[in-house]
Amino acid sequence: MLKTGFEFTTAIVDLITGLVLIPFVFLIRKKEGNPTLKKYWFCFLLSLSVGNILGFVVHGIAWTNLQFDIWWIVVYIAMYLIIAFLFIITLFNFTKGKRPVKKDLFITFSIILLFVIASSIHEFYSDNNIIIYVIFAGIVGLPCIAYYIYNAFKHHDKAGLTMLIAAPFLIVGLIFELTDIGTQSFSLFGQVVEFNKHTVFHILLLACCLVFYFVAKADIKREIPEK
Repeated sequence: MLKTGFEFTTAIVDLITGLVLIPFVFLIRKKEGNPTLKKYWFCFLLSLSVGNILGFVVHGIAWTNLQFDIWWIVVYIAMYLIIAFLFIITLFNFTKGKRPVKKDLFITFSIILLFVIASSIHEFYSDNNIIIYVIFAGIVGLPCIAYYIYNAFKHHDKAGLTMLIAAPFLIVGLIFELTDIGTQSFSLFGQVVEFNKHTVFHILLLACCLVFYFVAKADIKREIPEK
C-alpha cells in the first residue's frame, strides 16, 4: 500500500531522481578520461541512483515498523557508499593518483561497515534515526566538497567550478531543513499535493545530483597518470 501526503510527494521526488540518474551512470563510463576516476565516479553515481530509488521504497510504501527499519538499513548502505566514493575520488585527486591503495580502500569500507552497523542499531532505538549519518556526512563529505571549491578559486578547476553550482542548492536545502514550516499543500491538476521541508530538501538534492554528473564529466579529464 502506498503512503499519502508529504511522504508520498517526497517518495515521487526520490524516484524521479533515481530514474533520471540512470542514463548518467552509464554515460560517464563512455566518456574519454582517466579510467580509475571513471570507475570511481560510476560507483558514486550508481550509489546516488540506487539510494534515491530506495528512498522511494521507504517514503512511498507503507511497511510494518520492523519492515520499515530493515529497509532503512538497506538505505543506509547506499547512503554511506555515496560518501565513501566521494572521499575516494577526492583522495585520488588530492594525491595525484597515488592513493587510494588497497589498504586505503579496506580501511574506508571497514569504517563504512561500522557506521552502517551503528546507524542500524540506532534505527531500532531512536526516532532521530538519521543523526549518525548526518554527522558522518558532515565530517567526511563536506571537506571533500570544500576541496573542489578550493580548486575552483585557486586553480580555476572546471570540476571545482561546476561543484560551485551545487553549493546554493545544498545551502538552501539545509536552511529548509532547519526551519519548521510544517506540512504545506497546493493544487495540481485538481489534486491536492502535500509537501514539507524534507520534500523541498529532496527536490534541491535532485538538482545537486544532476550537477554531480557534470562534475564527474569534468573531473575524469584530469591529466593524472595511471599507476
